[in-house]
Amino acid sequence: MKTMKASLIICLLLALHYFTYSQTDVKKVTIKNDKLNIVESFYILNSNPDIRHGDYEKYQDYKLIEKGTYIYGEKQVWTYYDLKSHPVIKYDFSKDSLISDVFALRQFEIYSESKEKIFVEQPALALVADSEIYKYIARHIEYPEKARSRLIQGTVKIGIQIDDTGKVINYEVIQKIHPLLDEEALNVVKSFPSEWRWLPSVNKGKKIVSYYVIPIKFTIS
Repeated sequence: MKTMKASLIICLLLALHYFTYSQTDVKKVTIKNDKLNIVESFYILNSNPDIRHGDYEKYQDYKLIEKGTYIYGEKQVWTYYDLKSHPVIKYDFSKDSLISDVFALRQFEIYSESKEKIFVEQPALALVADSEIYKYIARHIEYPEKARSRLIQGTVKIGIQIDDTGKVINYEVIQKIHPLLDEEALNVVKSFPSEWRWLPSVNKGKKIVSYYVIPIKFTIS
């Protein structure tokens, strides 16, 4: 009788081990986007390839721009890097909280709802690498031929209005140069990937509506 019980316990333990292993048995996947020169690597469950589980890394132009960890498809702590691969944002998706952001190393322009420049405790942020934002613009912007032929150049500033929940609610040209350049810059920013997530500005401990401003420079070389 004791032998049977022992055998049963061993079988149950083996079954539990097999079940646990099969749930966490993963394989590595690498995805390349040659157009944007982006390489992503992550792990998926063998039992369900739609679920990511394990470490994630993203490189652009051979530089690390983003890394984090998935647990059964859910993002955990994520780190985003600047153009020199220095960590600038760390965010905990599981707790929906900002762990750190190196504000001092980055230049921000934040504007209020009335489009007046303001200073805040925490500027509105995009949970995406800086390099990815600016390289997206560089690869999608086109210099209007009419503006080029007339030697029109300068920096257009586009404001992305972020509400107090982090939702994009509007786009505005904060600094205008010429209708041709203004429209081109605005259209590129409006075409940003919808999966990019934003955090609202925080002032005096309260989340507020503000504009995250992106400068786009048109130069005739």
